[in-house]
Amino acid sequence: MTKRAHTDGGGQGGAGPTEQRKGNGQRDAPDALSRTASGLQKELQKSGDLLTASWQLVASILLPTLLGWWLDGKFGARPWLMLTGAIIGIAVGLFGFIRTALASGRSSDGPSGWRDRQRPPSG
Repeated sequence: MTKRAHTDGGGQGGAGPTEQRKGNGQRDAPDALSRTASGLQKELQKSGDLLTASWQLVASILLPTLLGWWLDGKFGARPWLMLTGAIIGIAVGLFGFIRTALASGRSSDGPSGWRDRQRPPSG
């Protein structure tokens, strides 16, 4: 059985993944690479905001819950202070997460942004 070599176009005949051919056959690698890098930077910025929001959600639920659990042990009010802390943490955490997610959606630009999609005609 013979193996065929898989090439990605980086060899002699084809354009590489970050290169594009101009109309006259020349490659335009620096422009394509800079466009790709700036797009990647924008996507990483958006995902970084949402990653931060998810950690804030976890912390805002976990910290009040643990504080309530500790206070329950001190005052013997099991499980009421822990439940109160959990409920407050969930409310605050979801509020902050939704606010950050909406702000990230509003600031998105380009064809992948939800605000750029056109609504279908009604009628």
